[in-house]
Formats: sequence, structure tokens, C-alpha cells
Amino acid sequence: MDERSILVSLQRGDESRLPFFCVHPAAGNVLCYRKLVQYLDATQPFYGLQVPHLYGTKAPYTCLEEIATAYRQAIQDLQPRGPYLLGGWSMGGLIAFEIAIQLQQLGEPVELLALFDTYLPDGSNWEEQNNPAMLIRYAMDIAGVDGPDEAELQQMSEEEQQAWVARLTARPEISWTTEGESQAFVQNILYQSFHNARIAAQYTLHTPFDGTITLFHTATEALPLLQQMTSTEQGHDLSVSWREFATEGVEVHMVPGEHDTMLNEPAVCHVARTLQSCLDKVQQRLYW
Repeated sequence: MDERSILVSLQRGDESRLPFFCVHPAAGNVLCYRKLVQYLDATQPFYGLQVPHLYGTKAPYTCLEEIATAYRQAIQDLQPRGPYLLGGWSMGGLIAFEIAIQLQQLGEPVELLALFDTYLPDGSNWEEQNNPAMLIRYAMDIAGVDGPDEAELQQMSEEEQQAWVARLTARPEISWTTEGESQAFVQNILYQSFHNARIAAQYTLHTPFDGTITLFHTATEALPLLQQMTSTEQGHDLSVSWREFATEGVEVHMVPGEHDTMLNEPAVCHVARTLQSCLDKVQQRLYW
């Protein structure tokens, strides 16, 4: 996998089928889609979109619109004209949404916009990116562990905070997409994830998608900090929130698992079958 490239071919598939472009979640890489691809039809081309130079020193993007523009250009370098099939898990769904809006504004058709448990942001302006207490809370949330509250974290020395980061990044809940890599590597992914999550929280949706949004939604609530970053109230139907931003409504597919496990076994098999059905319907509608 070329870490300098935005587009990553996860399955070459058959040239007779439209490719599906799936945007990374906050972590920035597309390793989370490996199991999903394994359950899709072998003829389905599948491209992941990752943060370029993810493991290097290139400065990260500063806003979601900037990310979407770079990714749209990468997609159009490969497929200059529509129709396009787009999707993304969690934050990736927000980026896919913005890509879809940009493509439609250029007159290009988007026939599928699949959002995998993507919550709407609340547009909040967080503290400075390098706030270590917020980073540790974010990592605890992902790992599903209890720990010091924010006040206690703020009182810790820098060495104590770094020790907490090291302890959390060693947990499999955080490092599962980077198996076999060094802890420094995993920590870099965590920092990238936190930065991207902040970008997502500050994104504001303005223009509705001209079509139907396909929403894959888990029955469980989002992670606590993710819930805090969104405009969707606890217990509120996520499809209702998205309906405002889709001219032809929202098609909801309830899937097993939780937000952070829906692309793992056993839930991923169900997600893949449902996604494949959606892709097949688009293919049949356009070409049969």
C-alpha cells in the first residue's frame, strides 16, 4: 500500500462494474475496510481513500472541505466522469457527503451515497488541537475503558499524560488496524484520528444531496465523545437528522454490532451483503 497516495485499490474487480469509492474514518487509513471487501462480490471494484503521507510529516488538512476537494480530484483522475458510487464509515461518510456535493455542483451524477453510521457534526469549535486531556479522553472512548476525568487529566504532568497515551495505544481496540506495527506508529494514528475528528466536528452542512442517502445504522448509541461532537441527540433517530440533507430521503439499513465494531466479525458479513445488494441495484438500474 502506497502511503503517499490518496486512492488505494482494495479490490480490482471487473471493469464492467462501476467502482465504489470508500473514504477512511478518522484514523485516516483504509485497513478497516479489508474484511468488508472480502465479503463483497469479487467482480466489484473497491477503492479506499486514505490520508496521503499518513505516516510521514506532511501537514494535515485543516478543514473537511479541503479534504473532500483533494479526494474528489483523486477520484476524477481515475474516473473522470460519473456516475459515481461513494461511501464512508463514521467521519468518512461526512467526507463522502461533501465529495458528492462537489461532484453534483460540477454537473456529475452520484448514484450511490452510502453512509456507515455517520453522525452529523454540531459545528463546535474545540480547544486547541494539542490539548492532551481531550486526546486521552478520545482514546479512552475508543478503547472503551474508564480512567481519569478531565479535571484529573489537566492536573497531570506531561510525563503522566504520555504514559496514559502509551497505555491506551497498546490496547487492541485502538491498534487492531495496525497489527504488528510499533507503538509510535499506533500513537501517530491516534493523533491523526483525533485531529480528523476535530475537523469533522467543525464541518457545517449547507447544501442537500440531490438524491437518496443510503444509511447503514447500528442499533447502539455512538461512543460518548462522538455523541458529544454531533448534533444528533442521544436516542434520536439518525435518519431523521440526515433527511434534511437529502432531496429524496434516506434509505435506512439497520445492521448488527456497534459503531466501532460494525466492520468486524460477525457484523461485517451483514453489512457487506447489504452493501452488495445496493451496488447491484445501481448497476442494474443504469445498465440493464
